[in-house]
Amino acid sequence: FRDAHYCMFCGAGIVVSGWTRGDVPAAAGVRPPWRGRAMFVVAGVGLLAVMIWGGWYAFNQWRASRGWALLEARAPEAALPYLEKAAEALPGNAQIRYRLGLAYLRTGQAGLAIEHLKQVWHARSDMVEAGWILGDAYLDAGMPSLAIPMYQKMLPTAPNARETWHRLAQAYKAAGEPDRAREAYQQMERLKPAAP
Repeated sequence: FRDAHYCMFCGAGIVVSGWTRGDVPAAAGVRPPWRGRAMFVVAGVGLLAVMIWGGWYAFNQWRASRGWALLEARAPEAALPYLEKAAEALPGNAQIRYRLGLAYLRTGQAGLAIEHLKQVWHARSDMVEAGWILGDAYLDAGMPSLAIPMYQKMLPTAPNARETWHRLAQAYKAAGEPDRAREAYQQMERLKPAAP
């Protein structure tokens, strides 16, 4: 924030200096044309606008980072206001939406989690963790039939296939498919646990 404030003061300084530059004492006999002052004013206002936008963007990134830190500290209720405001200000940021969905899921709001995680998944299907969490949200919302295909999609690319098989087994069990759940558990047992 210090850099953004510094740049805003620089922009204001350029505006002021551009305005006063035309006030050369009459004794000097030279008075710059209005165009010269206008150039400084336009450049200063432009710089100031860029710096204000940069400060606004940085502030919302800070909100997102603060929300993520609170989420990591297992305080999802405290994280929600930061993440909600950051997602509102930067709606196209998939990482912020993912974190907001995770916060909703950890506070027991599976419906809102699904809403945000679906947006992330459609925008960035390469975010494996978003697919996992979306599957978890479906499972928590009592929709195992939607969780199963999410976990199945994760299997080829999952960094931890054992965990994915475990989640898939839970989804089959919740869907009332004990045979398929047993198969998924057996598949999970065949894999070595991931190294810590």
